Amino acid sequence: DPHEYLSQFVDELQPIFDNGLCLNGKTVGLVVAGFICDALARAYLRQIKGHNGYSSCKKCKEPGIYWTD
Repeated sequence: DPHEYLSQFVDELQPIFDNGLCLNGKTVGLVVAGFICDALARAYLRQIKGHNGYSSCKKCKEPGIYWTD
């Protein structure tokens, strides 16, 4: 389960998200813009079969027709 896998990561960062990060006397906010993953990790986090699985492309809006040859 990706939620269970990332829960410790989120729990550790939650205080920083809530209070900011103090660097050189200044408080800086933190935003996670994205994750860098290889194909297998990305497929696991998105809960798809793989990078070439059905509806695995984030750029496509239409799932299209799935061919089983």
